[in-house]
Amino acid sequence: MDIARYVGCSQPTISDISRGKIRNPSFEIGMALLDLARKNHIEVSEREVS
Repeated sequence: MDIARYVGCSQPTISDISRGKIRNPSFEIGMALLDLARKNHIEVSEREVS
């Protein structure tokens, strides 16, 4: 699955988020990433979210 397509943004945006270049993605992107994590049985702690 293409993460960027699922989330609704570009691949460079996903790369920037994963490398920490973007520290505060939009609410929509953040929620879509959390949804994708849940669907793939990946736990995300509140500490990682805030």
